[in-house]
Amino acid sequence: MKSGILRHRFRQLLFCFLLVGMVLFGGFTAIFAQEPSSLWIHSTVAEPVGLSMGTTRWQTIQGNLYAFTVVDGKIKVFTMQDQTLKEAGLLQSQDMEITAYQLEDVDGDRIPEVLAGTADPGMLYLYKYQNGRWESLDYGKYVWSSITKIIAGNFSGLTGMDILVQNKEGFLFLFHKSDQALDLIWKSPNPFRPFENALAYDLDNDTKDEIVVTYQKSGIAVLKLINQSIVTVWENYPWGKILALSAGDWDDDGRQEILFSTSQKLVYLLSASSKGYFFKAQLANYNYIIEQSALLKIANQKYWVATDTAGKLHAIKLAKTIKQWQEVACFTAGRANQLVNIDSEELFLWTVTQQALFYHFYDLTSFKLEFNGQLYDVKPGIICLGNQIYLSPRSLAIPGGGLEIAEQKNNIRFTHALNTLEINKLNPSTALLNGERIDHNTANNILSRNGEIYIPLQNYQNIFDMPVSIDFTSKTITLP
Repeated sequence: MKSGILRHRFRQLLFCFLLVGMVLFGGFTAIFAQEPSSLWIHSTVAEPVGLSMGTTRWQTIQGNLYAFTVVDGKIKVFTMQDQTLKEAGLLQSQDMEITAYQLEDVDGDRIPEVLAGTADPGMLYLYKYQNGRWESLDYGKYVWSSITKIIAGNFSGLTGMDILVQNKEGFLFLFHKSDQALDLIWKSPNPFRPFENALAYDLDNDTKDEIVVTYQKSGIAVLKLINQSIVTVWENYPWGKILALSAGDWDDDGRQEILFSTSQKLVYLLSASSKGYFFKAQLANYNYIIEQSALLKIANQKYWVATDTAGKLHAIKLAKTIKQWQEVACFTAGRANQLVNIDSEELFLWTVTQQALFYHFYDLTSFKLEFNGQLYDVKPGIICLGNQIYLSPRSLAIPGGGLEIAEQKNNIRFTHALNTLEINKLNPSTALLNGERIDHNTANNILSRNGEIYIPLQNYQNIFDMPVSIDFTSKTITLP
C-alpha cells in the first residue's frame, strides 16, 4: 500500500517537472496588463434568481435562456423573459425521484432534449419539447440502481446519439438512440471511479466524440468507445482539484482542446494527435484560482473570459502572433456559479448569491463613424480604459466635419468652430482650451498613446461643443 502511494507521488512530481519544461520551452503564456484596449463590456442586471445551486443548469435554446432545476425529485423549467424568470414546464417520472439529468440535442433539431435518470431502481427517460410543452418519450431503461451521471455524444460514429450512464455503484451503461428506439449496447463488467464533470468532444478529429471526465476526488481521464466497449485511453492527476472544463480551439490553430483549471492556480490545455493525448500547454502565472471559463470570438478576435474565487471577471485576449494571452479587463462581478455563452459576444453569469447578470462584449475596432448618412472607418480608432470610452479627435477629421488639425513636433492643435484645444503629447494634462488651462478632471482624462491623443466621448460636448454619441446596437459613433 505504501509503495503504491509513493509511486503515485512520484508520478505527480514527474508530471509537474515535465509541465514546467513545457512552460519554459513552448505553448501559450498569459500576461496581465491594465492597458487601454478595444474591448468594451456592457452589463445588464436581471432579477435575482432563487434556484438550487447544486441542481440548476442554464441553457440557451433558440436564442432564449432557460433554467432547469430539480425540485422535490422533479425537473422544473424556467425561461428568462425581459430579465425576469418565468415557469415554462415540469418534468417528472412515475413515482421516482430524478437524481441526474443532461441537456443534449439528441435528434438534431437544434432543440436539446432532457435525459433524466432516477433513484432506485435507476430508470433513464427522455423528454422532448414539442407541441408547446415538454413531453416524455417514455424510453424507461433500467440500470440497476440510482443514476448519478449522464453523458451524451456521438461515441460510435453511427447515425443517432449515444448516451453513457453511470449508476451509484460506478457501473457504466451505454445506450444508442435511433429514430425509433433507445437500445442498451454495452454494460461495464467492472465499476469506474465516480465521475464529477464530463464533456463529450471530438479531440482527435476522427468524427467520434471522446468522453473527458473528472473524478470526484481528483484526476482527469479520456474515455473512448473501442470495439463496442468504453475504455480509458488516457488518465492523469494534475496538482489540485479540477474546477472547470471548457472545449474549443483555444490557441486558434484549427485543432480542438479542452481547457481546465485547478485549485492550485494552474490552467492546462488538453489536446490530441496521432500519438495520443497530451497537455499542449500549461498556463501557470496566475495569482488567482479560475472556477469558470468561456471562449468568445468578437470581430474575429478570440477572448477567454474567466471568473475566479474572489468574484472577479477577467477578459483575456489571445495575441496569436506573440503566443500570449493578455488580460485586457478585470472587474468584480460576484463569484460565479455558472458562466453560459448566449452567443459569440454575450455571456450570462449566475452568481452564488443568486444574481443574474448579462455581459455583452464589444470590440470597438469594428465600430464605424456615421456623419451625414455616410459611414467612415474610425481611424486611429476607439479605445476604453476603466469605465470610459475614448475617441481620438483625429478620427473626426472627415470631409465636412469641421475639425481642423495642426501639428508641430510634440504639440498638436484641434480646432472646431470657435474652440481650439492645444495639447503637448508628452504632457497632455497641461492642455489649453482657447488659451486657458482646462479644468483638472478633464485634463487628467486626456490620454496620449502611441503618438495619438484620446479624449473621453462625454468630454467632446464640453471641449468642442460636439455632442458625439455611440450606438451599440448599430455599432456606430455618430457625429451630428
